[in-house]
Amino acid sequence: MAMISLKKNVDELERREGLFQAALNCYLSAINSIQSHTIELGAELVEEYRRRLRSLRRNVQNLPSAEVLETSRVALDKELAWFQKAATGLLEEKEKELQDIIFLLTEAARTLGARDARHASKLQEFTSELETVSRLDDLSEVRRRLAEQVIELKTCMGAFQRESDSSVSQLQQELKSIQERLDRAEQLATTDPLTGLLNRREGERRLHEMVRAGNPFCVLVLDLDRFKTINDRYGHVCGDQVLKSFARRLADAVRPNDPVCRWGGDEFLVIMACPLRDAMHRASQIGEKLSGRYTIIPGGRETTVLVSASLGVAEYVPGESAEQLFERADGVLHRQKATGTLP
Repeated sequence: MAMISLKKNVDELERREGLFQAALNCYLSAINSIQSHTIELGAELVEEYRRRLRSLRRNVQNLPSAEVLETSRVALDKELAWFQKAATGLLEEKEKELQDIIFLLTEAARTLGARDARHASKLQEFTSELETVSRLDDLSEVRRRLAEQVIELKTCMGAFQRESDSSVSQLQQELKSIQERLDRAEQLATTDPLTGLLNRREGERRLHEMVRAGNPFCVLVLDLDRFKTINDRYGHVCGDQVLKSFARRLADAVRPNDPVCRWGGDEFLVIMACPLRDAMHRASQIGEKLSGRYTIIPGGRETTVLVSASLGVAEYVPGESAEQLFERADGVLHRQKATGTLP
């Protein structure tokens, strides 16, 4: 009887351990999903948010005790609240910028219309459209509609020029300024501010374009080995220096038409329009060019660190999603990191 009772206790302990492990895996997966599906509102803000979530997730993985889980629950709630507040502020800044652009366009059109009643009707249509645009919530749609209106107004300028050179000259300068601001806004929306590469949002957009096109291509996923050690030893400023140097070497190592983006943290992605055999050969060459000595300046003193990277390559299979393709390449990377060889 004692043996039967002992076995029941052991079975119950194993059942509870299984439940705890399943719950822990669900919790860690939830944190990872929050990190992966964060809206790309601003590169620096999102990267800091993901870094905090990664740190929280590592703490739970390293010591999954009841005390650590309770502490992480409180910390996760604070991180979500912090991101909500920061993201709201960033959206308000972007909304103000767009409102300023719309105001400039509207005032320019009204001023010109007041000077020449013959064009008042056309310009009234233009200003009405701008007022409609100002009420839109989708920032991408706002940029698209603004670009259309700028083109429409430029078309009208040919007729205006023969009748009012001074007014048209002023309008041209204002349109040029607005176009420059739109171009800068578009560049900021697609560029990683630290490395100058494409950011993750633009990388995902191009990856989805390739999937929709259905032509053969591969993705190369890279991340730096032991990058946390560099940050811990020399500080995040020097870690940023390594990331910028790594990004320059990576951009120089790929073909001009192969998009390169910073996926997040020390992880990068390259889209290669070639079959798997060629992609594997090029990945090996890229890995060699990226590995080696990097110069940083911690505390104003020049120092050399050795850097290497792990790589994962996967070829697009018709019918799979961009996310599935990335997961396969990322899985190859982690196997390569564990074994030290590229399959």
